[in-house]
Amino acid sequence: MQTCNEQEEIVICQKQKKKMSPAFIAGLIYFIVIILFVLFKIAANYGFLGSLSAVMQDITSSFIIQVVLMFAIPLILFTTLKTKSVKGTFKEFGFRKLKFNSVFICIAIGFVVFILNSFIATFFATIIAFLGAEPVVSSQPIDTTQYSMGMFFLTILLSCILPAVCEEFSHRGMLIGAYKGYGASFAIFISALCFGLTHMNINQVFYAFLIGILLGYIFLGVKSIYPCMIIHFMNNFLNTVVDFSYVNGWFGGGPLMWEQMINAYLGPSVSYLLNVIIFFASAMLLVWLLIKLFKIEWLEEKVQNMSGEEQFNCAMFIENRKRVKSLTEHELINARYVFCLQNERYKAKQRGVPLIEHISTNDERRRFLWYDNILVYSAIFTGVFCTIYTFLAMFV
Repeated sequence: MQTCNEQEEIVICQKQKKKMSPAFIAGLIYFIVIILFVLFKIAANYGFLGSLSAVMQDITSSFIIQVVLMFAIPLILFTTLKTKSVKGTFKEFGFRKLKFNSVFICIAIGFVVFILNSFIATFFATIIAFLGAEPVVSSQPIDTTQYSMGMFFLTILLSCILPAVCEEFSHRGMLIGAYKGYGASFAIFISALCFGLTHMNINQVFYAFLIGILLGYIFLGVKSIYPCMIIHFMNNFLNTVVDFSYVNGWFGGGPLMWEQMINAYLGPSVSYLLNVIIFFASAMLLVWLLIKLFKIEWLEEKVQNMSGEEQFNCAMFIENRKRVKSLTEHELINARYVFCLQNERYKAKQRGVPLIEHISTNDERRRFLWYDNILVYSAIFTGVFCTIYTFLAMFV
């Protein structure tokens, strides 16, 4: 004889089976996107766009990969399968306005991420070279016509704006939004892993994965996709500026030339020490900027919307601090933030979830169903296979 609770659980499971979960829908869409992406890459290698000029090949390739595969297909399929409006899909994917100050903080974070990313990319490139894999380098001289001012702005569109919008749309918006019900850490990991493997290039997978982890935490903490887009854009934009500066001599040749000059004049030891200082200073600056961003976009709202009981407890918290020492106006404001943060940590502990998960959702965790994740795991396997293939090709 089944109890009432057991019968209710069976009914719930039957309803879940009849209705596709957000995770299954996102996995299905992403698997379709990755398969089409691989097929397009294969077709391009066999001369699919061979009749076009080099510039038109770049434009067509970027349009197909970014606009069609990473943006349009997820938008259309997710809206259709979830029976939502387009506006509802954008809302679910985190298209929420930022405060004015937050935009500048995100730009600064993007600048710092670019600096840290340069060190991390160099580190992993060194490891890959140590394993004996050498990237294919053209023996032809650099074609300076590919680094004209017109190409600079075209590269910003194709390599900075489109990836920042479209890749964040599919990875942070769709994947994290769909998988956060299984836990914030799981959703961030899945999204970052897919983001890294989408590059299908061993030289980019590792640092793209780490950037994906950072962007995932920002996305859930701020509840907006715009910071991710801004930071992604800044990283790609600064990489573009560095490449064009080196070829065209802008800013004295840019960071690549500056590093060579420092090595020549100060020696490798001083250059290495300077790089270590820059890395750790940038890491500390990144932490400070993230705290500022979360404070503006999340904590200020919590302080303003405290319940009557929370306001009373906050007043008692401040009063206890006043007994220890007199507080300035600035310290009084910060005391409210400290109380609110401690209060939210307590709530997260009561729920038994990490703070980032408590911030991002009030829903209870969904139970893992094997078929919900099978397709996204298949997409990950495809990405791993293609990445390993490109890695082995370096040895040929």
